Amino acid sequence: MTETLKLHCEIQGEGAPVLFLPGLGGDHRAFAGIQKNLATRYRCFAIDPRDVGASPRATKAYAMADMAADVLRLMDDHGLERVDIVGHSMGGMIAQHLAIAAPERFRSLVLMSCHPRNYPWKSALVESWVRLRRQLSPVEFAHATLPWLLGTEAFENVAHISGMIRHAERHPNPQEPDAFTRQALAVLVHDVQDDLHKLEMPILLVSGDSDRVTPPETTRIIADHAPNACFELFDKVGHLPHIEAPARLTTLLARWLADPAGFVAERTSR
Repeated sequence: MTETLKLHCEIQGEGAPVLFLPGLGGDHRAFAGIQKNLATRYRCFAIDPRDVGASPRATKAYAMADMAADVLRLMDDHGLERVDIVGHSMGGMIAQHLAIAAPERFRSLVLMSCHPRNYPWKSALVESWVRLRRQLSPVEFAHATLPWLLGTEAFENVAHISGMIRHAERHPNPQEPDAFTRQALAVLVHDVQDDLHKLEMPILLVSGDSDRVTPPETTRIIADHAPNACFELFDKVGHLPHIEAPARLTTLLARWLADPAGFVAERTSR
């Protein structure tokens, strides 16, 4: 394990703490709209993982367990004994490692668009993104990868697509190609499938039915093996439910955070 890094985070609201972890190349801005709504009841921590945003850059390769150790350090630094955590894609992978390493620190997990281990096509896709990122600027890379990340219906909203590109253009701390590569290599060695039975806290799995990056059946594996998990499928949504269906996701998260155990009991009793 490498040395832990002191992560940057943005905090909104008061109340029980909820941590938000973005996907590969994403930063604390990923859940901005959703956090703004939830901050009326919760203390929301929007985190920049290592190698992105305002967080420190690593000096050598690392694994997902190292990224998880950074988050535990952040929790300790802020005096957070027990939290709910919302992770998207890579952020959901980090959350799985966190919950396996320190289960007593997590009241519940929300894992969006993520899987317990890689499979050959996903590995090939991430490897292709690494090569592409070395050749393109952050904005050009955003243009090139949006068709993979979004469901087809999202492209009917031209203003929304333009807004996502402007979001990349206005990034105050654009990620360097080497930093993206280090994160991607950590994603490629993620594998906790044999430990899923250890995740005894309530878990909500969220997937888009049009997700080509992490197809729903790979996310559902977690629900099939973790003892207190339930699965929610968003129709006409790709890999980015928090971008493509923010209102629906905000409503779902509000219900979940109010009573995760009750939510799972209700869903599994149907």
